[in-house]
Amino acid sequence: MAEPTENEISVPSPGKAAIPVLLTTPPKGVKHSGYGLLLGPGAGGDEKTALLTAVANEVARQGHFCARYRAKVPNLGNKPPTNS
Repeated sequence: MAEPTENEISVPSPGKAAIPVLLTTPPKGVKHSGYGLLLGPGAGGDEKTALLTAVANEVARQGHFCARYRAKVPNLGNKPPTNS
């Protein structure tokens, strides 16, 4: 069976930097469900971790689209936590 396809896209964010998103699509030959899942890594996390990549690939193998976004402070416009 073919593997899912992964593409990096950018989602515009008005007044802020575009948000990088990894879009994982079902493999060729797998019927698309028309549904998708949005995964976020958590505060300051990385969308390319082994766990999120494995989840995205399995979701795609089941016929769903999966988008993972980068939750970095500059993309979301939040202040980093203080260590006080």
